[in-house]
Amino acid sequence: MRQAGILFLFLILSFWACDNKQNLIELDIVETRCMNEWDDYYNGENNYRDAVEEYLEQNGISVYRVYAHTYWDGPVCLACSCPTGRLIVIRIEEEDRLKAEELGFQFVKNERYNVPENYGSTLVPGF
Repeated sequence: MRQAGILFLFLILSFWACDNKQNLIELDIVETRCMNEWDDYYNGENNYRDAVEEYLEQNGISVYRVYAHTYWDGPVCLACSCPTGRLIVIRIEEEDRLKAEELGFQFVKNERYNVPENYGSTLVPGF
């Protein structure tokens, strides 16, 4: 009887976890050379994704995935405010969307990433 109860609890938790993942959305932001809010969390030794995750978690956002897409691999300027040619993409819960948008992230609708104007729409997966 105890094993049946444990199995039932496991099944309920599994369905609950699967249901929550259906509420995940993606947002992206243009990475700059050195004016990203998460740069303070990156020390050169830790993983860049970890720095982005830590920044978002410090702002009350649960992060399920962080990755990058390259939209431009040509020459870029060297000023801190210049884009690197990469979009940083995050997958978060839908309920955290407004918090992420307040930090500058933009909603990705139908897998149409927010590539800046004047650049092509070809994306190359990054880290």
